[in-house]
Amino acid sequence: MSYQVSQLLTDVGAPVTATVDEPVQDALDRMLHHDFSQLPVVKGNGQQRQFYFITYKSILLALHTFGSKVADSGLRVEDALVKVPSVYRATDDLFELLEVMREMNAALIVDDDQSLTHIVTDYDTTRYFREWAEDIMQVRDVERSLKRIINSSFRKPGGEIDEASRQAAIEEMISANRVLRKKFAAAVKHYTTRQAASAVVLKPEWLDVAFAELLKECKAEATENPTVPEGHESEGGASPVAVISEESAAARLFGSQPSASGEV
Repeated sequence: MSYQVSQLLTDVGAPVTATVDEPVQDALDRMLHHDFSQLPVVKGNGQQRQFYFITYKSILLALHTFGSKVADSGLRVEDALVKVPSVYRATDDLFELLEVMREMNAALIVDDDQSLTHIVTDYDTTRYFREWAEDIMQVRDVERSLKRIINSSFRKPGGEIDEASRQAAIEEMISANRVLRKKFAAAVKHYTTRQAASAVVLKPEWLDVAFAELLKECKAEATENPTVPEGHESEGGASPVAVISEESAAARLFGSQPSASGEV
């Protein structure tokens, strides 16, 4: 799965910048006002633009070099710039940007015209990964809770889990879909063979996709009309919708693997 820089930019506003010819004091005041540790600075025009940062550290270094105080130094922003090694676009790889931020603690985002659009800082990356981690942790907690609740239904008087009963429950959940899939495959093969006037070999992966779409439509129809028409029950009296489940998902939920089924 691809992760792009744009995923960090959802709540990132327009960058607050400094210009090369303004007094360092003005840039410092702006940094203090916004509680920023750096400001981006752009030199040049068009595709020839060059990008820099002015930071607390670079200001202190410039003051030390020139041996003066901020108010009396006469320093301009250009005297305290830090060259930005590379800039990024919203479509660039997120992890490449994070690698550079280990050194700079911030990164600049530009568009195709090399115009500055965003500045990404440690705060933005921390916020993004916190939200991402919270989602993962919540899903994990729900999964563990469901697993604990379900497993409690299969505990023997001594406290251990009845593996055989649990496996039987898994098989009961997924067996009806196996039956439906075989019937679906037979119907598709019968139809395509009649159309082609010769035997047709079905590709299992295409059949799986088609069957999944069929189950999805059945589920949607059942949501709108939960009544199962007479004669449309699957074997065992269950509705096709009632047995919609994927073997891998069921196995993960119960904490075991179902037995393999044969190919259609």
